[in-house]
Amino acid sequence: MLNLDGYDLVMLSMVNKSIRSQTKDNLLWRKICFREFPNDIIRMNYEGKDISLNNNNWFNLWKEIDKKNSTIIFAEQPQFSLMIPPCWTKNESDGLHPKIIKTTMPYFDVHAIFGTLMPGIYQMVWEIKIGSLKNGQNFKFITKVSDKDWKKTINYAYKPRPYEIENLSNKGWLKFKVPTKIFVQENSNVKTELRRYTNLEENEISLWIKSMELYSVQLVRCC
Repeated sequence: MLNLDGYDLVMLSMVNKSIRSQTKDNLLWRKICFREFPNDIIRMNYEGKDISLNNNNWFNLWKEIDKKNSTIIFAEQPQFSLMIPPCWTKNESDGLHPKIIKTTMPYFDVHAIFGTLMPGIYQMVWEIKIGSLKNGQNFKFITKVSDKDWKKTINYAYKPRPYEIENLSNKGWLKFKVPTKIFVQENSNVKTELRRYTNLEENEISLWIKSMELYSVQLVRCC
């Protein structure tokens, strides 16, 4: 079991009760945490946190670190974003989305970088809230997977069709899962971008998007 990564071990635990009991071993999950997230564990040690075997539920710690490394909440983690443009302002929304960024601009892009990802196939999930949309407004989701030196890059892009954009409008907070599957190899960097553009003219300002709020972007592993 130690040869499996954390995600595969979770999938294995769903086979039956006997295997599930074997996958609950705390020492096993401690070894997986140190193997998959060494920098995070070392950082915990420098922060004076107890990382001994008996004082932690290492499976819960694995879930916590895995979620942290695969999710960027923009208003809380601006250091993980290359740039949050001036057109975005920080706001508060509700209990589930306490810190967000918001814009009323007709065109923009916002992007973020992920590191410390286990190899696998992922999908990008954007948690967004979009106001009224009219014809002539478009979104594009772009993801680049590069080696650790940013020299070799694989590009993925997805442009929603008009009916998909209409289904995003005035629906409140929603999680839009980009259909494109992303293959991540070991030691890869992932840069993702949400771009919005319009072919409306300035004198059609009343047709522009009323507002867009952005909470987070997450890489969800498929297999």
